[in-house]
Amino acid sequence: MAAPAEVIDAPTQTESASTLRTLVELVRRMMHADVVSILGFSIIDETVTWKAASGFTVPIDYRQPVFRPLGSTIARRALAENTIGILQGIGTRPEFPAESFPVHVAEGVCDLAVAPLRIQGNRSGALTAGYRSPHHFSDEEKRLLQDLAEMAALALDNARLLETATAAEERFRTVVEAAPSAMVMVNDQGCIALVNAQTERLFGYTRTELLGQPVEKLVSERYVAAHPDHWASFLRDPSVRAMGAGRDLFGRRKDGSEVPIEIGLNPIQTDEGTFVLADIIDITERKQAEDALRESEERARSGEKIWEQTFDAIGEGIIVHDSETHIVRCNALAAEMMNLQPAEVIGLSFKEAFTLLFGKRAADYYLAESRGPSSAFEVQTEGERRFLVSAFPIEKPDGESVSVVTWNDVTRMSEMQEQLARTRRLASVGQLAAGVAHEINNPLAAITTCAEATIRDMRQTRETRELAETHQWTYYLEEIVRQSLRCKEITRGLLDLTRQRKARRVMCDVNSLVAQCAKVAVQRQGSAAEFEINLDENIGEVATDAAMVRQVLDNLFSNAIDTLGDGHGKVSLYTIRDGDRIAIEVADTGSGISPELMARIFDPFFSTKGPGKGYGLGLAISLSLAESLGGALTVESKEGAGSRFRLWLPRHRPEE
Repeated sequence: MAAPAEVIDAPTQTESASTLRTLVELVRRMMHADVVSILGFSIIDETVTWKAASGFTVPIDYRQPVFRPLGSTIARRALAENTIGILQGIGTRPEFPAESFPVHVAEGVCDLAVAPLRIQGNRSGALTAGYRSPHHFSDEEKRLLQDLAEMAALALDNARLLETATAAEERFRTVVEAAPSAMVMVNDQGCIALVNAQTERLFGYTRTELLGQPVEKLVSERYVAAHPDHWASFLRDPSVRAMGAGRDLFGRRKDGSEVPIEIGLNPIQTDEGTFVLADIIDITERKQAEDALRESEERARSGEKIWEQTFDAIGEGIIVHDSETHIVRCNALAAEMMNLQPAEVIGLSFKEAFTLLFGKRAADYYLAESRGPSSAFEVQTEGERRFLVSAFPIEKPDGESVSVVTWNDVTRMSEMQEQLARTRRLASVGQLAAGVAHEINNPLAAITTCAEATIRDMRQTRETRELAETHQWTYYLEEIVRQSLRCKEITRGLLDLTRQRKARRVMCDVNSLVAQCAKVAVQRQGSAAEFEINLDENIGEVATDAAMVRQVLDNLFSNAIDTLGDGHGKVSLYTIRDGDRIAIEVADTGSGISPELMARIFDPFFSTKGPGKGYGLGLAISLSLAESLGGALTVESKEGAGSRFRLWLPRHRPEE
C-alpha cells in the first residue's frame, strides 16, 4: 500500500513523530529485536535519513541525510522483489562492510532484517529489526515484519488514514492475534477493548468475558491495591510507566490462581481517543529459574558461611598463598599468632608471614632450602616452641594452583616424646650402669691394685728393674693401670647419667664463668680455632650451679673444636638474656649434623667423632645436667653449615 513520499521522508507533524516512536517500540517487542528503526531512502542521491529508532544507545542524527549507496540498493532490491532483505554478518562479511553500516556496527548489531515501505515518487523507506547476536529469521518472523512494515506505511499515510482505517484496523488485529505474547488494548476508562488468543490461553477467560471489563480483572489484587490509579496515571502521562511497565508482577487467572507476568505498555492515539497497548509475557519459567538460582545462591552462601566458621574454628594455623607466594587467605588463629587482623595478612608474602610466625632466624633457615610442592618439616622458634609445618598444593576450578600451609604446636608432644625416650634410655643405661658397677668395677680395682703392686715389686731390686726395663714390663703394667682407670671413668659417666644430681644454686657471674671456660678451650693443645666471644652485659649474676654449668660448657667447647677437623675454623660464644631465662650459645663452623643423626646425638654411647675419640657420653651427660639445673639443652644444625648449641638457664633465686 502506497505511502506519501513527504510523510515517509519528513514526518514533521507531532502526531506522525509520536506514531513512529510508538511503532518502533511495538515492533521491537513483537519481534523481540534488540534494535528497530524506520529509515527513509532517496533513490536519486542514494542518501538515508533516520526517522525513528528504538533500542539504540549510540547517538543518532535524525536531521542530516547520510550517503549510503549500499543501503539504498538493498532497500530497492527488497522492494522490487517484494521480500524481506536479510543481512547477516554485518561488519564481518565483505558484502556488508562496517563503513556502510556505521551506526549498527557501533551498536554491536550483526544480523538485520529490512522490510521495504512502498515507493512514492523518488522516495522509499524501510522498517529494520536488528539483533546483536546471530539470529535465524523464520518465515513467520518475516511475514510478521512485512505486515508491520505495511502497518507502518499505513500509519504514516495520514492523508489516506480515513480510507484505509478499516484495513489498518484489520491488519492491526491480525498482527495482535499473531503476536506470541498476550496483548490487551485498554481505553482511557481503563476498560479492555481488545484481546488476542494468547490472552485467552494465559488467563483462562474468553474474549466475551474480558471485553469491556476493567483491566484490573487481569492483575493481582495486591498490585491493584498498591497502584489504584496506575492506568489512569499512565494515560495522563506515559512517563509514569516506571510504576509498573516492565516490572514483574502477578496476573490473576479466571480460577483465582496467580501467574508471574511482565507488562510492556505503549500509548496509541486514535480518533476515538487514547488507548494503551499492553504486551503481557508469561515469565513463570524465568521466575522458577530465578527462584532456583536464588535458592542455590542462598545454599552457597550458607555453605560458605559454615565453611568460614569451620575454617576459623580449626585449632591449627592455616594460610593459603598463590603461585607468587602472596597470602590470599588465612584463618583466625594464624592472624592471631601474627598479632594482625585476617584482612591485614592478605597480600603479605609467605616469607613475611613465616617471619612473623616463627622469627627471622627460623625463616632464613627453613625457607633457604628448596622444597617440593608437598612437604612437611618441624620448625623450632627462638622461644623453644616446636611446630609441625605441612604444605601441599591445591588446584582451583579455574585451573590456578594455590598452596595451603598448616602448622600445629607440637612442643608439648615433642617434650613428652623426648622425655619418654630419655626415660627409656636412662632406664636401660641405669640397668647397664648397675651391672657394670657390680660386675666390672671390682675386677678393675683388683687389676689396678695388682698391676701397681707388681710395679712396686719390680722396682725394689736393681736386677728386677733392669729386667723390667729390658722387656718393657713397666710400660705394659702402667698401660694396664691407665686403661683400668679409663674404664672406671666410663662407669662413672654412666652413673652420672642415672643419678639425678641436685643442683646447688648460688649467685655467680655467668659471663665470668663462660669467659673462663672459653679461655681453657682456647689453650687446648693443638687447637687453631678462631674464637669469637659476645657477652650480654645485662645478664649480671644468676643463681645456678657453677660446677654443672662449667661441665656442660667444657663438653660443648670440646665438641665444637673437634668438629672443626684440622682445627681451622671459628667457634662463637654468646650469652643472651631472654625474659626470665638466659641462654649460653656455643656455635661452630664445622661440618654440621645430618638430619638422620640429629635425633640420636643425645643418646648415650653415640658419637660422630670416630673410634677412640670419645665415649659418646658428653652430650647425654650435658643434657642430664641441664635438666637438673631446671633448664634445657637445644641444638640447631645444618649439614655443611655448622652447629649451634644453646644451654638455657632459669634466673632462680639462690637456695637457702
